Amino acid sequence: MRGGMKKRTSTFRYAQYDHPAAASTNRSAYTNHAERKRWLGTRINLAASNKVIAFSSFPIVRSRSNFTAMNSTIQSPSSLPHEQPPVAWIAGVGASAGLGAAVARRFSEGGFTVALTGRTAERVESIAAEIRAAGGVAHALTGDISNEATVAELADRVRELGPLTAAVFNAGGASRAPTLELSAADFEQAWRTGVLGGFLFAQAALRRILNNGLNTASSTGRGTLLFTGATAALRGKPPFAAFAASKAALRSLSQTLAREFGSEGVHVAHIVIDGGIDGERLRQSAPQRVQQAGDDGLLQASAIAQSYWQLHHQHRSAWTQELDLRPFKETF
Repeated sequence: MRGGMKKRTSTFRYAQYDHPAAASTNRSAYTNHAERKRWLGTRINLAASNKVIAFSSFPIVRSRSNFTAMNSTIQSPSSLPHEQPPVAWIAGVGASAGLGAAVARRFSEGGFTVALTGRTAERVESIAAEIRAAGGVAHALTGDISNEATVAELADRVRELGPLTAAVFNAGGASRAPTLELSAADFEQAWRTGVLGGFLFAQAALRRILNNGLNTASSTGRGTLLFTGATAALRGKPPFAAFAASKAALRSLSQTLAREFGSEGVHVAHIVIDGGIDGERLRQSAPQRVQQAGDDGLLQASAIAQSYWQLHHQHRSAWTQELDLRPFKETF
C-alpha cells in the first residue's frame, strides 16, 4: 500500500459552503452520474457559484506527483482564501491499526484535510502517507501534546491548512500498577498526557474553531471538539489508579467546555470507550483476550470513527455531550 506505484481510485464528496460564513462543511454528498462525468479528469474545482467546492466523485488514476500538485492547490491561502476544505486535527495518532488513525481516515474520506499529531514521527508520517496514497490530504505534525510551547507551534501550523472545524483528542496511556507500587512520576505522567494535554489541545483547538469564519448559526454549529474517554472515567478500580484519575479529570474538562462553548456554536462531546479496541496495542499485549472475544467482541476502530463522524454532523438542537460505545456482548 505504501511502497508501490499502483493505480488507485478514490471517491470524494461535495462540500457545501455558504459565504461569507459557511452554513455547513462537508455535511452531505449529493452527486449523480451526469455530474461525475462532467467533472471527469478534474481533481478539485471551484464551482462558478461561490457556494460550493466540488471534489471529484469518480475513479481517477493517481501518482505521487499528482498528490504533490493537489496538496499545494488545497493549501494555498491566496488561491483559496475561504474555500479551502475544512480541517480535522487529531491528537493521539500512533499505530496504523489504532483509533487515532481510523478517525483520521474517516474524516479524510469525508473530504477533510487531516492534521495528525503524535509523539513518534515515523508512525505519524506513515499514516499520513497511507491517507495521501488513498487520495486524501494529510499532514504529519509530530509533537508532545502535553508541552505548551509545542502545542502552540502545532496550532499555528494547523491554522495554515484551512478552517479548523473538527478536533479530536485521543491521547492517553493505560498506566497499570497496584497503588502502593505506583510511583509519583508515573501518576504525574498519566495526568500530563491525559489531562494537561487535553486542556492544552482544547485551548488551541477552540481558538481556531471560534475564528474559523464559519457561521455560528449553522444547524450543526461552528465546529466539533471530541474527547476519547474510557470506562475508567466513570469508575476507578485497581490497578488503574493513575489511568482512572486522568480519564475522570478529562471527562470533567469536557463537561466544563461543553457548558462554556456550546452557546458559541462549538459541539463538545466525550466518548466513553467501554471495552477493548481491536487494534495493535491489544493484539500485542493480550492476544488471548482478542481470541476469546470472538467475532465483534471487541470494538472495531473504524466503527468508533464512524460514531465520531456522526457526532460531528449532529443537529445543534440535539447535541450529544456524552456517548458510550461497547460491543454487543460486553457486560455493563
